[in-house]
Amino acid sequence: MDYSTPGPSSPSKLPSSPSKGKTTETGAKNWRAGWWDFYPLLERPKRPLQWSQSSIIFTAHPTQPSITGRHFSSSKQFVLPSPSAIASNTSSYNPPSLISVSPGDQYLLAYFPKNDGEGMACIWKRGFEIDNWQVKESWPLPKGGGIIAASWIGAHREWSTGCSGVPTRLPMRGPVMHISDPTVLLVTEDNHVQVVYVRQYLPGLKTLKRSLLISGITKEAQPNPYDIVEQMGITRQCTDAAIGLAYNENTILVATHGRRLPPPPSGTPAPAVSTFNSMDLSVNVDISGLPTHEKGVAEWENWGEERTLELYEVQIRFDGALLSLFVNHISTLDSPSPCVANLTFVSAPTASPPQSEASQTQTQPKPAATDRGKVSLLANFMDLHNYTKPPTSTLAVYQLVPVVKPFHSNPTTKITIWTVQNPVTRIINDGVVTFVEPFIDYSGVDTTLLYTCILGTSGAFKEPKSSHNGKGTPIGTLRVLNSSNLSDNMSWQSAVIRSSSDVVGRDLPLFAVLSPNKKLFCTLSFSLWQPSMAIYTVPTLDDGDAHARTALELATAVLGRSSTLDIVHAISMASVSTSTVTDVLYRTLEILDKYHQGELPDRFIWDILGVAVEVYRTKMNASKAKKGPDAENLECRWQTAHDICSIAACNIAFDGCSEKIGYDLDAVWQLIGICTWIVSFTEKLLKACVLSGSAGTGQHSDTTDPDPLLHPTLLHLAHPYALQNLLAALNHVKTFRDYTGSLPAGSENSQLAQRSLLDCVDFSCFNLAELISILERSYVSLKETPTEDFRRSLAACQPTNTTRSHLTELLQNISRSETLINKSALFIKPSDLMDGLTQLPGHTSKKADEKDVVSKAPISMKGPTDLCIRCGGKTVTSQNAYTTSANFLSKWRVFETMWQLRCVCGGRWSLSVPPAVKH
Repeated sequence: MDYSTPGPSSPSKLPSSPSKGKTTETGAKNWRAGWWDFYPLLERPKRPLQWSQSSIIFTAHPTQPSITGRHFSSSKQFVLPSPSAIASNTSSYNPPSLISVSPGDQYLLAYFPKNDGEGMACIWKRGFEIDNWQVKESWPLPKGGGIIAASWIGAHREWSTGCSGVPTRLPMRGPVMHISDPTVLLVTEDNHVQVVYVRQYLPGLKTLKRSLLISGITKEAQPNPYDIVEQMGITRQCTDAAIGLAYNENTILVATHGRRLPPPPSGTPAPAVSTFNSMDLSVNVDISGLPTHEKGVAEWENWGEERTLELYEVQIRFDGALLSLFVNHISTLDSPSPCVANLTFVSAPTASPPQSEASQTQTQPKPAATDRGKVSLLANFMDLHNYTKPPTSTLAVYQLVPVVKPFHSNPTTKITIWTVQNPVTRIINDGVVTFVEPFIDYSGVDTTLLYTCILGTSGAFKEPKSSHNGKGTPIGTLRVLNSSNLSDNMSWQSAVIRSSSDVVGRDLPLFAVLSPNKKLFCTLSFSLWQPSMAIYTVPTLDDGDAHARTALELATAVLGRSSTLDIVHAISMASVSTSTVTDVLYRTLEILDKYHQGELPDRFIWDILGVAVEVYRTKMNASKAKKGPDAENLECRWQTAHDICSIAACNIAFDGCSEKIGYDLDAVWQLIGICTWIVSFTEKLLKACVLSGSAGTGQHSDTTDPDPLLHPTLLHLAHPYALQNLLAALNHVKTFRDYTGSLPAGSENSQLAQRSLLDCVDFSCFNLAELISILERSYVSLKETPTEDFRRSLAACQPTNTTRSHLTELLQNISRSETLINKSALFIKPSDLMDGLTQLPGHTSKKADEKDVVSKAPISMKGPTDLCIRCGGKTVTSQNAYTTSANFLSKWRVFETMWQLRCVCGGRWSLSVPPAVKH
């Protein structure tokens, strides 16, 4: 995995190649790429590459009909299960030509072409774990009718970094689908558009199909008379397509590019659309038998790639009972070259971003037609120059404008007519454009910008002295262009794309994808045998305040419930200090508080704690690998943040299992496990209080050793959110103990549970009632601390100097009490007094005593577990969901259901293979 850093701020041309036979410096060599190295950009199908919202990178196997996935933070790969038709006949199918993941990561669509016959489309549905995918639906597609483009309809609204320093939620894109889930729009090779959907509360997959070549309406549950397009003298095959969803717009835009194939002889049936290779000069077509009026059509120059693009509008309508599909041709656009590398729609919201949801009223009016977002078509053309010199690229953008006019037969009825205005083109002479992706940014005049990857065709490089040179040779740049005029945006620094010196100029990274929050850039080479994947940072805005922008992006990801891993990776690098990380988290809390107008909900504090777990744990692992001095402090920080999340989850369990009088006794053993963990955690906290008590008076003067009063563990006593949760947990333990102790004697199992809880609480190392009283008084005085200091301490996951006086007073109250703590029992456990304990048969190792991160119960080493990709905790919560009947859910089972998708720290679950049992 290769990680690059942003290059120079100027998006200037790539370094020019020195003259042939000369070098610019000693030991330097020249590299040059030919047109054949870039030709895979024009071949169909392309190699698919997807980066999902949960940070899974999906790729197609180079030679087999299978899909592999890998979480960005892990080297472990998993393979999606194949449909039965493919699994039983693997050799007949090719690798998938299309992979599309739904915005919420709930579904994944792929299409597998067949060597000779019907291809296979498949939809997978994700389970509770990010690497657990099961086939939901699969269906065949006719030969010559493979999927070219796909877009999920009715997806959730996106979030963006607003211009006022707070995140904003963008309007809906495309039509809203309330009656189906999932719903995906497809464009196929045979020039058809299809809506594939599953109606709510109805089983089975349904398909609504309509030819793009014939305008009109196709209704659900009615036969389509145009499934087979009439003979038009020649055959058109769709090779490229793009689907555009505009903001506040129900109309779906479709752009296609195709090739013309030779027609069949007269009197013979038209065959299915076949694959046509424009590079194969051995095609032998006999035109002697064609009628005279068809011979003119059968000229070679009329076959092959078209020099036009076709635009269509598509509408999915619902009359209250049935769906219908409307198709209408908009325009035919002339293209500067028949070689199309990529088509994509650029959608932009209204000029002024919408206000935050917290500031909107409940009766906000529906956006008017004038609030429609802007949409344009971006096309990337390649000029091969008759294969005589390296290719060049041409970018063209066509602005699409809806015009409302009265209907000619009924002037009172308004119709919308789409027009194409102000086409702009730009020739890229210093390289070949391999990737273009639009993104929204409110920092400048142009709201929508373009990440554009441009690879050079030649250059100079110096062979590394060793094979461990990680930098590589610069072969291109990732720039930012303005979408309105395709000019370079000088406010953004460009990122350098590199290649290994041994394959420079040959195995080019032609395919690319952006991370969920558009912080990282992933490239994939074309090699069929060993495709290389590399990760780069995207261009950065040269505004002098990168931390503020990162904090805004992090707050946007938290509000959008998206994976924060790409942002965490950016701020967890070795070049980023711990104080910088704290500052970013502090600004994120500040932005979230501003978004909610000073009333930040507790769940967002919980989310930031989860991000802190991820950041400090990542930096701890990097510090341990380099034997850094701050590894122990970083470990305490992320563990403190995780403990706060765990205590909050324990309170939810108690609240969920509580009744009018007491608690649900069906969950008595589960609640006892939580009580045991809370008591054990409190003992650890009190031990830290005792050890830090010596620093209770005066200021810490030794600058070489860490201040005991700033130990991360003491944050539980120095932040109101943490202290309030701790008090609630201790009160629950006390109330549950009193309730269980007052119950009459019952069965043997009830007596055992009662005795276990009494032993856990009554024979602990502290007086529970007295500790609650001390902490309640401390909580009252703690709330007088300024809010800014609380944000700073929460971001740092340790107390600040402002809370020193509060902690000093609290620790003095704890140390002065003679009945609160049994210090000898606190620091010396019975197991510490036994020699040779590890050799006893009944002894269990610390790893064997590993707790479930959700239920706090011991985890069996033999059964399957789920692993949190953020904190590394394990659980069997999701595994229980597969064995529990859905007809009845106990109160405890309802609590477990809350954590089927996420850990208490907010991390996603991954399937964990149980370790092998040693005999």
